[in-house]
Amino acid sequence: MSGAGLQDFYCREAQRLGYVARSAFKLLQMQKQFKLIGAGDSVLDLGCAPGAWLQVACQSLGPLEKGGAVVGVDLKKVNVPSHHCDSRVKTVCADVMNLRMVQARAFSPQEMHQERRCPQLKG
Repeated sequence: MSGAGLQDFYCREAQRLGYVARSAFKLLQMQKQFKLIGAGDSVLDLGCAPGAWLQVACQSLGPLEKGGAVVGVDLKKVNVPSHHCDSRVKTVCADVMNLRMVQARAFSPQEMHQERRCPQLKG
């Protein structure tokens, strides 16, 4: 049953589990079925608002010591969700179609590890 102001099961479940949106369950299902993200991988999330996929991607990287990185890009400013995310998650407020090659390279995990403080990255 749907209606204005009523939340479905997945909305309530997302809130209960600390996800910022019900869309987290889509990536959780894909991850379970296809194992898209492995320990230590690098993930680029284009159109990352509101951040639920950032949360699942970070969880899928495994323990912090395994490494890896998640970079989210969106036209809107997106704060890294505090639940399910760690220091490997960064967000960029930008139009990906207008990023220059030098700017895009600055978002790579290798560059992020070499230059820990990039003013364009928020995390």
